[in-house]
Amino acid sequence: MLRRKGHLFAADTLAEKINHIIHKVQSQSLSDVTPRSTRKLWAAVHSKFRDDTCTNPKSVNADRLNEFFTNVSTGTPVDPGVYRSSASHCSSDVSEYDIEIILRQTRHTSSACDGLPSWLFRKSSVELTSVVTHIVNFSINLGQIPDMWRTAIVTPVPNVAHPYHCVDFRPISVTPILSRITEGLIVRIWLRPSIPLEFLSNQYGFRPTGSTTAALVHLFQCHRYPRNLWLCKSCSDRFSQGF
Repeated sequence: MLRRKGHLFAADTLAEKINHIIHKVQSQSLSDVTPRSTRKLWAAVHSKFRDDTCTNPKSVNADRLNEFFTNVSTGTPVDPGVYRSSASHCSSDVSEYDIEIILRQTRHTSSACDGLPSWLFRKSSVELTSVVTHIVNFSINLGQIPDMWRTAIVTPVPNVAHPYHCVDFRPISVTPILSRITEGLIVRIWLRPSIPLEFLSNQYGFRPTGSTTAALVHLFQCHRYPRNLWLCKSCSDRFSQGF
């Protein structure tokens, strides 16, 4: 309105004041987020630019999403004997000491179709240790997974601001906590030690200490100092080849 009337100086002064107020409000909203918590920091940043408007057309409903997710996630059936032969290599049982620590450190997470909340395992870790240890070792030694552990609650989350097709949603599957505990034990005790270390040298998303921050630091350092001796061999080779 001021610019239409020719008051350009007043319009610029008002715009500067508005920008200062916006900057002050945004700084206050991000002041409580510590840089050490990268997850909370990026969540706060993305919340400033996220478009929460979501169109839910009639062509996408729960039945169609369920059919779509089922078709893309169903693989070729495997002979149960393969699981049993693989389980025979896992001869050592998981100790009650390890199980108690895992139960005591159970994070605040959603319960699945079994209805067992996370606080139950966390608050009753000592009482449930022997039972959970027996169930986990029995499942690993037999090479069989309980049907309840293979059942998940699937929540469709939009990949775009205005989803119109089933492919615009990604499934977030929540399996029972006991299933996740057993899965983590198998990965930590048997799967990860069997992978050669050179295969994990450039991996940041599938390592216990990996993070996007570590990947960014590694990437920027490689670009700035491509010929330093402390860089990884793969990055040095790429830069020497002109990549």
